[in-house]
Amino acid sequence: MRKASQTKYQDAVHGALERFQFVEEILRVYLDLAIQIAKLELKPYFPVNLTKKDLSKLSLGRLTDMFSRFNGNTSLRSDLRKITPERNHIAHQSLLFTLGELEDDAHMSERTAEINAIAQRAKKVHEALLDERWKLQRALVQLKASRRRAQQRPERDKGKRYV
Repeated sequence: MRKASQTKYQDAVHGALERFQFVEEILRVYLDLAIQIAKLELKPYFPVNLTKKDLSKLSLGRLTDMFSRFNGNTSLRSDLRKITPERNHIAHQSLLFTLGELEDDAHMSERTAEINAIAQRAKKVHEALLDERWKLQRALVQLKASRRRAQQRPERDKGKRYV
């Protein structure tokens, strides 16, 4: 029978892993927006051959590296680099315990607190990424609007004579 401390630990691990999934997904959304902007701006000069599908295959570490090339927020980039090994530890080693550790409530409570602290750091990173994503989303909307206005100008001016 599972002890309450084990259940709390497992819930903390699941919560932390879920938070890291949010971080990875918002990184993919951010990078997709950056790719859309690059395609709009650079298409006349050379192709941009990145797609959402390419992003879907990338790990948190690779997403962080790519994000760092498109974003100037050094604090956020540093935080992303710090949480990546923590995510890897939780994903790959968080369920490895000896029987003695599983029976030790103090040990399980300590590990639960560590996992919860990591999840809190991931939450802060996620929230900062959401802010960065909104900035990029606004930039894309403005770029598309200016492109539409530029395309409409020649049509408005058709038939006008300039002397």
